[in-house]
Amino acid sequence: MSQAALAQRAGTSQTAIARYERARAVPSLITLYRLVRACGLDLRMRLEPYDGDARQPLLDDALARSTEDRLRSNDSYSQLAADIQRPPQGDDG
Repeated sequence: MSQAALAQRAGTSQTAIARYERARAVPSLITLYRLVRACGLDLRMRLEPYDGDARQPLLDDALARSTEDRLRSNDSYSQLAADIQRPPQGDDG
């Protein structure tokens, strides 16, 4: 799905989507909800006790990735989401 199509479905701008993809901005919770719904998915969250800075290395690693790597990951995730949403095919044989 293009940035423009996602933006239209989620009620935001293409430039906002571009900023999110480049990790230049973080969507608000309501915008994140709309983006997830625009992709045909549900947003579910779980609150857990704070565990210090254990996740910081993961965040640093994600932010250090190139735009191309992030886009490839997004493409892989989009394909996985499409595969999950596709109804199972009947067995013809």
